[in-house]
Amino acid sequence: MLNAVLKYIYSFFVISLLLLFCENALAGSLRYRLAMLGYSDKEIAHIIAKKKTIRKINRKYKMAMLGYSTQKPSSASFSKEKRKRVSRQVIPAPVILHKSPSIRSQDLRVYMKNGLLAEARPYLTIIKDAASRNGLVKSLILAVIKVESDFDSQAVSRKGAMGLMQLMPGTASDLGVTNPLDPEQNIFGGAKYLSDCLESFKDLNLALAAYNAGPGRVAKLKRVPRIEETQKYVKDVIYYKKLYDHLLVQTALNG
Repeated sequence: MLNAVLKYIYSFFVISLLLLFCENALAGSLRYRLAMLGYSDKEIAHIIAKKKTIRKINRKYKMAMLGYSTQKPSSASFSKEKRKRVSRQVIPAPVILHKSPSIRSQDLRVYMKNGLLAEARPYLTIIKDAASRNGLVKSLILAVIKVESDFDSQAVSRKGAMGLMQLMPGTASDLGVTNPLDPEQNIFGGAKYLSDCLESFKDLNLALAAYNAGPGRVAKLKRVPRIEETQKYVKDVIYYKKLYDHLLVQTALNG
């Protein structure tokens, strides 16, 4: 009798873990698709929390990937679009040998209009130069700016961090940044600081933790501090870095 009860409890525990794993995986996939559609972090969290219809989100995502408008068309425009699709000539797409899925120029316009690169566009030249000078990849700088300030060059935190890469006054002074609200000075200073963290810790997770919580604390602990803000920061930056890697590769492939 006791064995049967234990077996039942064990089965219930295993099933619960599987359900939790599936729910987290589904939320991660949905978050990626919503980010590609241009939703803000706040909107993504709201959608996942309310568990809106997955089929509707998937349909909108596929339409965006194909270059079609995700807005509901009027009856007049629907008829016009139907005639256009019927007469459209089908041309086989060239084979591109790359791990990432190929995206046509039309699809890239959707990304540039609604996606992550649109808000970064004014700073891309500066980011490219800063990455080259400091031995970093552009996607990492883009991800840090996205998480730190959401590309608001005039952002000032409650603790006094300033600009796109949220430099503290003392750090900015050490880096030779005289005006942290100037995008070029801020990005070059932040990239130098990020590069120094990577050089010191030889690990991306530790370097990002040092950028957020301070190199001294990370050097003392030799791990990511158990600070909720810092742990979330590291995960968010790595998440956005992967998205920017994908977008930058597709931009290069399509000119």
